[in-house]
Amino acid sequence: CRGHQESGYDSGFAFGFRADTAQYAYLIRLHPYKGEENLFLYCYRRDWLDRHMEQAEKGIRFIDPHYKELFRIPDGGQIRILREGCAPIDRTCRYIDDCHVEVGNGWDSLFHICQFAEQMERCHNTVLPLTPPLPEKCFAILPSSGELIAIERYKPGYQVSPMAHFKGKTPQQTADVLNGNMGVTRAQAAAMLAGATQGWTSSAADPSRYNKRGRPIQSRRQDRGEAR
Repeated sequence: CRGHQESGYDSGFAFGFRADTAQYAYLIRLHPYKGEENLFLYCYRRDWLDRHMEQAEKGIRFIDPHYKELFRIPDGGQIRILREGCAPIDRTCRYIDDCHVEVGNGWDSLFHICQFAEQMERCHNTVLPLTPPLPEKCFAILPSSGELIAIERYKPGYQVSPMAHFKGKTPQQTADVLNGNMGVTRAQAAAMLAGATQGWTSSAADPSRYNKRGRPIQSRRQDRGEAR
């Protein structure tokens, strides 16, 4: 564990390794601390595990009760559940298959994605993706007016920024400088603008849907259609 710090997770309290043989894969979880159960070993058919991990790369779908896709998160990503009158809760999610997900852990953590959507609607909960990450705050340009605006993560709407744009720079260049100082990419800023104007559960509020310049990534199907 000391020699492979990159294999740590859970804030460094656990380490994970994989060892392969011709037919099997062994996943090893280590807790190198006194007083803990130190070693867990899980054995899988290697071809089955590889197939599952390949499928998991498609990500976990979250839908509404009518099967409309809201967003996707990567396997192992997190969601935030906003509850009426209660504090929000964050849950780590694991890919089971295209239609099933593990939300958190425990005996009641396995769901069909539609079952989970129906439960959230019944309880008047809102589910937001925490992965891919959105910054706590960013600056953007309001398309309708060209004004510099400030956006806070998951807060409805936006505020016109009292800050004037920098001398010799356009509002967009000013936003880029301010965002750059906070480590916010153009893709994240574009996703934040979509969340503030279209709703935070909108699929457009996902940074992975934008390129490095903050422009929407077109699907291959769209590209083929335009090529024709």
